This record gives sequence, structure tokens and C-alpha cells, in this order.
Amino acid sequence: MKVGVISDSHDNVKNLSFAVEYFNRNGADYVIHCGDIVSPFAAEYLNKLRMPYFGIFGNNDGEWLGLAKITGGKIVKGPLVKEIGGCRFAVFHEPSVIDYISSDVSYVLYGHTHSKDLTKRDKQTIINPGTLGGYMADSASFAVIYTDNGKTDFIDL
Repeated sequence: MKVGVISDSHDNVKNLSFAVEYFNRNGADYVIHCGDIVSPFAAEYLNKLRMPYFGIFGNNDGEWLGLAKITGGKIVKGPLVKEIGGCRFAVFHEPSVIDYISSDVSYVLYGHTHSKDLTKRDKQTIINPGTLGGYMADSASFAVIYTDNGKTDFIDL
């Protein structure tokens, strides 16, 4: 299974549009947003994905009702644990809960720091895709997880 992971897009619709086009062109089974979309107008771009998506609110997402409405309830208050294709994913924004995630969760996804992270802990893979917005970072980025072989690629814009 192929899963796209984005976070901290911070209303950068140019980069968000690039990521959406990338997943639509290259395929993915799901796309997950780890928070900080920020405004409902930016969330509209997620609706252009040709595959299912979901995500959680981040600390800069102020208009929760608008984001939930635009996305049809696909963006919710985290943390969120969801099973996809036999793998359990824990999704949240801030990294403060990483150490409390159950060991039966395959993938731990978070954002907030704007820094890429790929850490293996026992059978768990912890991933921060970096910031899609590109703010307060060396580059904008997102991640692609291949659950069949455990590989994760970071895509830098």
C-alpha cells in the first residue's frame, strides 16, 4: 500500500496543489494530513485528490468548523488512530504524545516541528513529513510510505 503524508501546509496553496497533483499522477491509496492546513480555502485543494484522504487539526487551524465542512468531516481533532490495509496509523500534530502510542501501531505520524523525521522503534515507524508550506525550514517536503516493504521516501519541493 502507498500512503502520502503531508503536514504544515500553512495555506501555501502552490505547494499543496503540487502535492495533490503528485499523488494524483503517481498514485496513492490514501493521503494523510498531520495538521496546520490553516484556512478552509486551502482545504479545498485536498478535495481534488483522486484517493481517500483524512487528517487532524493542528495548533494553527483556527477555523475548525469551516475546515470540517469543506472536507466533509475528513479533518478532525486528533489524535486519531486508524487502520488502513492491515496497518494501524496514529496521527497527531504535536510530537509530545509519541512515547505514549501503543506498540501495536505500525506508523506514528506527526507534524508541527517543520522538520523531517524517520525513526524506527521496534516494529514502529515514526514519521514527520516536514512542512509542505516550507516556512521555517530549509525546504518544503512531504512523505510517501510503502507499507509492503517498509520504505519511506521524502519528496522535497
